[in-house]
Amino acid sequence: CNDLSKELLNLHNILSSQNDKPGSNEIKKTQLGCLDCFGAVLILKLEYTGVDDTFFTFDEVMAVLFSQGMAENKFSKILGIKEETLQLDTHSFLANALISICPKLKQTRRADLYSSLLLPGCLKHMMFRSKPDYEDPKCSSFDEILLQVLFISVYHLPSMLLSEFAPDVLHMVISIMSKDLPSGIQVAAVRTAACILTKDDLILSCKDVLIRLEEVMLRAMNEGSCSSDMKSICHAVVSAMGTKIE
Repeated sequence: CNDLSKELLNLHNILSSQNDKPGSNEIKKTQLGCLDCFGAVLILKLEYTGVDDTFFTFDEVMAVLFSQGMAENKFSKILGIKEETLQLDTHSFLANALISICPKLKQTRRADLYSSLLLPGCLKHMMFRSKPDYEDPKCSSFDEILLQVLFISVYHLPSMLLSEFAPDVLHMVISIMSKDLPSGIQVAAVRTAACILTKDDLILSCKDVLIRLEEVMLRAMNEGSCSSDMKSICHAVVSAMGTKIE
């Protein structure tokens, strides 16, 4: 798994630089194949509960995704990542691979491990973001992908695994909207809020935050700079909350 994972990442990144060349459709298919293959590795890592010091663990993959504790991380050493800095190609590959396994989470025995690592990691990462962070375009690109992982995960994970984190996710959305972060980040965050509101069994745990969320959505809709996409999704969220706040 160690060598295979490294080669899949290397091949995917090499192909990324050739997407605008002739035969790009075949290149994209090969990239998707790399993601699917690494996704299968992630499922194995998620399900494997044994301890082997020679192979990386699912926990270590998640740590690399959030650039945490890299010094003693076997997976970061396999990939040759020495610093806790954003490497967009690598981090995007990991995020997209997680998206590829989300539909399969219900079939695994360890969806609880996945949620306990991904959800707090996303929350911690996004809650401390501020507008100056996005002066680096790489940050914006990565965070949009990361919020897409969060959205797809919320959609597929069972409500019982989300109930502990759902209020904090909505608080994260409020924080993102209140800090005037880039439009793409805001839209991706609000989509996640909309997904939570489709799960009626999560509403009770989120009652305290829904009124604040509605206020933020209404304010965003009334701002002159609000894009049509943002207005549409904010309107959908406010409409969904109409009967749930009462």
